[in-house]
Amino acid sequence: MLQRYVNPARGPAGEELIADVARIGPDDARRVLLLNSGTHGIEGYCGSGCFAGWLAGGRWRELPAGTAVVMVHAINPHGFAWGRRVNEDNVDLNRNFVDHARPYPENADYAALQEHINPRDWSPEVVARANAAIAAFYGNPNEDFLPKAVHGGQYINPRGTFFGGNAPTWSNRTFREILAKLRGDVDALCFIDYHTGNGVYGFCDFFVDDRNAGVPARAWFVHCTPIEAVEVKHGHAQSAVPAC
Repeated sequence: MLQRYVNPARGPAGEELIADVARIGPDDARRVLLLNSGTHGIEGYCGSGCFAGWLAGGRWRELPAGTAVVMVHAINPHGFAWGRRVNEDNVDLNRNFVDHARPYPENADYAALQEHINPRDWSPEVVARANAAIAAFYGNPNEDFLPKAVHGGQYINPRGTFFGGNAPTWSNRTFREILAKLRGDVDALCFIDYHTGNGVYGFCDFFVDDRNAGVPARAWFVHCTPIEAVEVKHGHAQSAVPAC
């Protein structure tokens, strides 16, 4: 089964931007493997390559009974097409899946440093002053701790880095629609979101939501991620294995 979702924005050449969804397996499957790519736009090449390799290798013919695979190609097609991490609204999708009816998570470090994190002028002099201000804020000789201020996301500067948005984005709404169409009484759902840019080159890092799904998820992947290789950080299990 194939589905397509057209983004309201356009690509660099005025082309349509589309999130494609392919499902292989029975409609009433009780086990579903949900694979998502392109959350961070330009990182979609990794997921696309994994999808293409898996399909070309014919592994889809080996699905166990009662199992379906759902592949979401480019849930953020705007970032994919434009070579950006964010979407058409400058939103980092990882920070958009919050309850927008409740107060947003606070990021005191970003609030204090936003003029230095996102200066209007990127001349060498301004950047040097910004780096010095960030270093002074953390009491360090350099700005190495800046990720603490940005990686948590922020909801106060729509033009700034790691902006989480002030409402569910098109990609957020589309993804929820895709989830709603997973028909059948699903007993087990494994969700993999493909990203790039983390860890050692040539290795695959597994980040597992240890608070909610750590035990079954680690059991599913123990054949390629031995338990003794797993390191739990901030409630998430992480391990590195050679890329296939």
